[in-house]
Amino acid sequence: SGLFDGSADAGLWSQGGGVSGGPDIRNAPADLALDLTRLVEAMAGFRAQWWLIGSTAMVLHGVQGIDPNDIDVLVSADGARRLSERWQIAPIEMPPHPLFRSQVFLRKPLAGREAEIMGGFEVMTGKRWLPVEPKDRIAIPSAGGMLYVPSIGEIAAMCRQFGREKDTARLALIATLAQ
Repeated sequence: SGLFDGSADAGLWSQGGGVSGGPDIRNAPADLALDLTRLVEAMAGFRAQWWLIGSTAMVLHGVQGIDPNDIDVLVSADGARRLSERWQIAPIEMPPHPLFRSQVFLRKPLAGREAEIMGGFEVMTGKRWLPVEPKDRIAIPSAGGMLYVPSIGEIAAMCRQFGREKDTARLALIATLAQ
């Protein structure tokens, strides 16, 4: 079977949403929800595991005080190549960055934001590149289909690993969820 067919996702995940306080599409403002609907429609039938990460994932978890400029999507390098073919979007050659790199990088215009597809995304830790691979995956029902995010603990771990000033600020916002 290929990466695009009608089969159910083979990955292990739990379902978010509901009144229990898990991630929920209803946590997103209307304009972000519209962009996410466009994204999930574009991802329909895509069987490789993918996650929303960064500020969009934080908003879905209910973190306040964040307005995503774009939508970060984490996928394997092969998955990104398949999306490139499907969407007929050429991968973008990004200039070298001291902290991040992707084997395949795409930008997909949505309603108001762009999705940044990071295939084979890696972070520099010490003196070596390490893959960014969430250990869990939560499914969030939306009007167009399922969205996927790491747990808030995994998002916090990414912020600590990335270590930028904005990531430290995001950790403080994440901490307010527990209060």
